[in-house]
Amino acid sequence: MLTSGQTIDLHMYFPFYGGLYNYTTISVNGYIGFAVVLDQGPTINIGPDATDWPKHQDPAMIAPYLCKQQIPQDMNPGMRSGVFFRLMMRQSLFGRGSGSNMNLGGSYQSSFFGQAASAACQGTHGGYVRCDQNSDYFLDEMMRWLQEGVAGAAAFRADAALVVTWYNTASAISGRSDMDAGQLATYQLVWLTDEAARLSYVILNYDKLGFDAADFRANSRSGRCQAVFNGGNHTGLVPVDPTQAFKNTPKVLSQRSGVPHMVRGRYMFRVDDVVRPAGCSNKTGGTYPMLIYPNIVNMMGEMTVDVNAICLDRAQTYILMIEQRQTATCTVLNPAIARCHLPKIYDWGTKTVYFQPQSGGANDEKAFVGYIYFVPPTLDPMRLDIGNIYDWFKNPIPYQIKKFRPEHRVLCRLASYSNRNTYEYRWKPQEERINIYQVEQWYLNDWQRTHELYNYRFGYLKLAPIKPNQVENTAQTLLSGLVSAPISLHWLWTTNNPEFSTTTYSQQDEAARVEFVKEKSLEMCHDWYNEDGAQWNFIRDTETNSSCPCIEKQAMADLGRFMPHPRCSQAFRDITCTVAIGARNCYMSAQNIYGSYAGSGKGFESENTARFPTHYGQVCCYDDAGHLMQTSYQPVIKVTPEVPYNPGFPMRAYEFGTSPYMGQYEVPGLSAFHNDYMPYFLCCKFADFRCQMFYWRRPSSGCQEYQPPAYGEGMGAGTFNTIDNDKFIFNEPGVFNVLYIPQTTATPEVKVQLRLERYPNRRVDFSLLGHGMAQQDLVQPTNTTVITGVALEATGTDRVHIVARKDTRRFRYRTSIIVGNIMRYFDTMRIQRFKGVLIYVNNVERGQPEIYVVLEEAQIGIRVRESYAIDVDRYSNYQESMGLLNVALSVPPQYGVRPDGDKTREMEMRQRYNLPRVAGLMRPFPDQSSASFLQTLTLNDVNSETYRQQIINMYRVQGSGEPGSDQSLASVNQAGMPTENMFTTSRDEDKKFEVFPEASMKSGPIYRVAPKYESGRYRFHPVTGQTLNQQLQTCRDLQQQNIINVQPMQSQLTEAYGMSQCPDNPSAVISECGDSVPCLYDYTTLNAKVLGVRVKEEWNVFTTERQDASRFCGVVVDYNRPNEYRFEWNKGEQPWCRSREKENFLIWLSAILGTIAIIMAIIFIFLCCWCVKQQKREEKRVAYGNGASSRSTSFSRQKFGAPSFETEPLQEKPRYADILPRNGYREPSPTRGFKVDDRGGMPSQLSTPESFMGPSSKLQGFNT
Repeated sequence: MLTSGQTIDLHMYFPFYGGLYNYTTISVNGYIGFAVVLDQGPTINIGPDATDWPKHQDPAMIAPYLCKQQIPQDMNPGMRSGVFFRLMMRQSLFGRGSGSNMNLGGSYQSSFFGQAASAACQGTHGGYVRCDQNSDYFLDEMMRWLQEGVAGAAAFRADAALVVTWYNTASAISGRSDMDAGQLATYQLVWLTDEAARLSYVILNYDKLGFDAADFRANSRSGRCQAVFNGGNHTGLVPVDPTQAFKNTPKVLSQRSGVPHMVRGRYMFRVDDVVRPAGCSNKTGGTYPMLIYPNIVNMMGEMTVDVNAICLDRAQTYILMIEQRQTATCTVLNPAIARCHLPKIYDWGTKTVYFQPQSGGANDEKAFVGYIYFVPPTLDPMRLDIGNIYDWFKNPIPYQIKKFRPEHRVLCRLASYSNRNTYEYRWKPQEERINIYQVEQWYLNDWQRTHELYNYRFGYLKLAPIKPNQVENTAQTLLSGLVSAPISLHWLWTTNNPEFSTTTYSQQDEAARVEFVKEKSLEMCHDWYNEDGAQWNFIRDTETNSSCPCIEKQAMADLGRFMPHPRCSQAFRDITCTVAIGARNCYMSAQNIYGSYAGSGKGFESENTARFPTHYGQVCCYDDAGHLMQTSYQPVIKVTPEVPYNPGFPMRAYEFGTSPYMGQYEVPGLSAFHNDYMPYFLCCKFADFRCQMFYWRRPSSGCQEYQPPAYGEGMGAGTFNTIDNDKFIFNEPGVFNVLYIPQTTATPEVKVQLRLERYPNRRVDFSLLGHGMAQQDLVQPTNTTVITGVALEATGTDRVHIVARKDTRRFRYRTSIIVGNIMRYFDTMRIQRFKGVLIYVNNVERGQPEIYVVLEEAQIGIRVRESYAIDVDRYSNYQESMGLLNVALSVPPQYGVRPDGDKTREMEMRQRYNLPRVAGLMRPFPDQSSASFLQTLTLNDVNSETYRQQIINMYRVQGSGEPGSDQSLASVNQAGMPTENMFTTSRDEDKKFEVFPEASMKSGPIYRVAPKYESGRYRFHPVTGQTLNQQLQTCRDLQQQNIINVQPMQSQLTEAYGMSQCPDNPSAVISECGDSVPCLYDYTTLNAKVLGVRVKEEWNVFTTERQDASRFCGVVVDYNRPNEYRFEWNKGEQPWCRSREKENFLIWLSAILGTIAIIMAIIFIFLCCWCVKQQKREEKRVAYGNGASSRSTSFSRQKFGAPSFETEPLQEKPRYADILPRNGYREPSPTRGFKVDDRGGMPSQLSTPESFMGPSSKLQGFNT
């Protein structure tokens, strides 16, 4: 018997260290194992340091006290010894009564250690499985233990537990005297998991440990007892207690405790994916990982986190120091858990934290290191659920929305509810329905509600405990709680408004509320329009540096500059899009836009200046045909409340924010709602006839300046289509520089490496182990290499590793994402941002098989797919995925790589514009002229020696290939490639995390083979195209021809050749693949139809999309002579692209000149009218003068001066009654019949000269 123990069925899956196990082997030697353990020798070796795997086994196990032990048979009377185990499961797993598992106040029954066969769980065999009230009670007690000792255990619900107790065991060589001296050990393991096999915890209880080792001296290194968690197959090893005291004597485990407030000798761990220690530790040197929950925190602060670190003393104070930020104060909940109150941290990404006593350097507790991921509130996975987010942006709110009890500091408290502290709400969320048209308490006075309330464009709800003695109308500081996603506040404008406060509700009241919201939205839309117009004109930066792709296929290929919108993309299958209804897919800039405007007075030297980051962003939406949607098609008049055409628009505040997060844009997401999203709702949704104003400020991009990227992909078994359109199949184990760009004044240094490993032969029957097959023969490599890992970094960024997980460990996660030597999880947050790197995961398929990584400043992106991101659950022949990666790479045009692969002017353009030399496995021949960019992939391109040795010599990292393969390499690095292996080394700032278990998961290969298969006839030999074709033809002939009359041994040799060299069905390979070279190669060498068909589809789709993406482009303006002329582009009524200073100057100049022009126009009109009037008077004067000269009266012949129509103001008016006779007739007048003033003039009362000078004038009727 290879393993001394008993194998039992767990009847459900238990996760441990990345694997899923529904069985285990319980051994007397102090462990439960999940593989064959050769424990017949004097010592049991496990772990990466003590085993030579795969030559020798490295079994996965949980070992509370691993060493050679025995069960004493001749003990003192009354003493009992043995190994006892029991599997506890909830009744609900077997459909038992709904209320039978809530016996919280019960106790253990007398029949706990035995049950009748009739009481056994359905579908289980053996009496060790329990699923009754006792098991429910036991699981609830274990959950209570975890909650008192593990940070975050309150979110765990235990549905099953394996309990194993080693009772009074002795060392393997101990005698009766040793047992009488008390050298016995009693310890226990409790392994808990949930029904979904997502979380898993281990509780270790040590009652007594009477020996340190299993040898004669009881203290030798060879037989030393260990307490470890081993992942198996060199996945990693985690000790229970990594302190010096345990190293000296393992018996100290029963004296210490990870939860000293509960009991001695108890330790707790979380073990589902990567083993993390919980509870507390007394380690004072080195590095000890802290357990922090939650480790994803809202950057707005007002949150608390629970920390497992050092064993705490209530007499001391502790702080949590945050990297490059302020500290957080902590309170001691118990000796194992501290609760820290985080301040506001305006940053997005991971921050390293340190937990230490307040006394500082006087203590030695420097070992406790952890990390917290700060996120904007719009991406917070723990935000408050407030129902359907669409309803909060409708006018009116359709109904009373169901949500938790909220409170909002700045404005008001809507409602308050008491916590339903009952058992059913331990796992069920509490839902409440409140009246949104009624406010419980305002924190604004009447004037603020009337005037300042409309200054807030949006808000969010917060769920927090109510502080006692709160003062009304006073701004409150809320306690820690949950916040919701941003929502509109228009529904709050009419709440408790006296105008709408009525006891009854009517349709007229609803209409009045709607009209009031429209009116206020119109005013706020105008205010935003004026406010946004006073800020910097950012359209030229967005359109010049981040113009939208012209078609959707370009956006899909441009991995480094654009990404699917997190809420408005079918790629993510999200349903919370509120601003792009009508678009099929939307994409946004994958980083904040980097500007290249050099300002006025700059000449040709500005071309060599580095770009600068802005806080702008771009959003592009595409219709059903994949065409870019334009603003000009947006209806000016809102026909329906929901206009089904909403194109994307640039954003002044990039949704993901810009570092440093300060000032106007300090909170990503909320800044976007304030500057971009809410103005859209105010102008286009709530107000009427104002949508065009919004699009005047936010015109959509027209792809004028867009240039497609260089796009390449490596897929399947070494099939590459490079970024300059070279096509070949390349196989060679090792680590290769797939892309290297040296640093220039305008671009950062970029390093991307791939790890190629020999794919194992899947025909090996593991059941033959121990029956003619050795351990080292379980993994037999083929002569085909696949991509198993990617590592990339740029200047000033974190180092990112994406590796496929090992065999039997691709159940929950098919890939591992490691950033800075720390495993990152994307279960609740699909988009995460690190230092200079953006990573997002498409979670449509299970196991995070599709990962996107963007180097922000470099604008280079990669897409990694594990096994083509297929749904493995639909393939009944595969228990897990295939374990190979496809890597797509996108390089923007600023590096000088043409997307069509034309390199005829490569050297000239590189020298003229000072472009970097882009080289690597994805661009192997940058200095050669174009060779195959117009050709297709043929059999001559399969491992051809014309290029294969060149790639190995130039781009393989030395020391990463098979033993002896570097002897023929040139010692001089002629290509200038990096020589550092990014998989086995770490950056200086990441070395403190090398003690974490995941550090070994990235460094070693996932298909490690024994030394036997790296030398001799098993060495790697590439399969060329001619060899492949000949092999397929031979295998098909062997399959279809019936060979008769064979010679002796001929049939055996033929069968051996077919078993070792031929695929299972060579005829199907030829018929299925046709002339597809990637399909022929993968189907034959990997012996898998699904992989052959998939690589054929992937190759055809890639070549089609690449061709379409490189053929469409916008109008590209070439700024040849900036000192002589310049180009200005204009789209309709959009503003010209000019500087703000010049814009202000022209505005003032236009205003002044306009005012002067208006004044001059008025003066001109007045002068014209005055001249016309004078001309008419002159004409009348001339006419009257001609009529008077024709009369012959004595009066008309008097020598008077020239008649005048004006009278002096001081001249006395003549009295005509004085010069006329009283009898009413007139006598002949002398020459001077009356006195006339020398100044002369006509009386002002006379309307015409004729009335005075006419001979028949009658002046008696005048009143003077």
